[in-house]
Amino acid sequence: MVKIKPRKLEKGDTIGTFTASNPITDEVNAWLQNGIKKLKGLGFNVITSKNLFKKSYYTAGSPEERASDLMELIENKDVNAILTAMGGENAHQILPLINFNKIKSNPKIIMGYSDPTALINPITEKTNLITFYGHHVSSFDPNWPWFGEYDMKYFAKILMSDEVPGLIEPSIERETWRKGVAEGEFVGGCLTDFRKLIGTPFEPDFKNKILILEQLSESPQEINVVITHFKQAKVFDKISGLLLGKFYNCIDKEHEERNKPLKNVFLDELKEYDFPILKTEDFGHFSHMFPIPIGAKGRINATNKTIEILENVVR
Repeated sequence: MVKIKPRKLEKGDTIGTFTASNPITDEVNAWLQNGIKKLKGLGFNVITSKNLFKKSYYTAGSPEERASDLMELIENKDVNAILTAMGGENAHQILPLINFNKIKSNPKIIMGYSDPTALINPITEKTNLITFYGHHVSSFDPNWPWFGEYDMKYFAKILMSDEVPGLIEPSIERETWRKGVAEGEFVGGCLTDFRKLIGTPFEPDFKNKILILEQLSESPQEINVVITHFKQAKVFDKISGLLLGKFYNCIDKEHEERNKPLKNVFLDELKEYDFPILKTEDFGHFSHMFPIPIGAKGRINATNKTIEILENVVR
């Protein structure tokens, strides 16, 4: 299947936003409105989906309403990019309701992180459209301390230029957890959200891929549970390398004695493999982020602690 690259984002373009999972609370809406204002100040138009503010217990409307919001933005010729408003838990509910052929026929930038992990990876798998693991619209709130010069630099470099992004600078010092070099297309996102795809018709192909993982507020034991699940599902038999982002607040507050260092969690569970592991804080929750192009070829050098994007990801 031929790889599809969305058109680059330009000033004057329209960004559409929707939520695939959780309802918009008053607190999140304040972030969202500030983010919309920021994007407009950067020269973009922003429109919100029809059901964005729907509330149905723990979701923003029914799966049908959320899927309809996505598809309307996909088919709207005036919308040049789609950024999720926020994350949540239930994005995978809408997968059977998505028309992947229409997405393939209307390629555009689609970006989000956290729960949208379970949305962008299947879109890339089913359509071969490069999608992006990166900031929500709400992340653009000027009061959000994890969106700054680093984030804006790579938002522009990766999404607004058709040149090869190349070397990605670290937001803070990276760590070598296992030496080596790996090349392959990027796949993955938030660990526990990515787990929702394993064993389903929406599970990605892992052969020779660089798996990216980050996590919010799970104990070392729960992280180990998911890593073991991936291991038994043969995910690690296929990948070329592992790129880790920020694991924010990943401690067991009730049982201090259970707080096994995350480095040991990964190295102990994956000791029979030899692929490189590079630990960063360049993406994830409560972290600065560069948009990671899912489906695009990259290289990690865990020995030298470098990340490269090896092809242009927009046209």
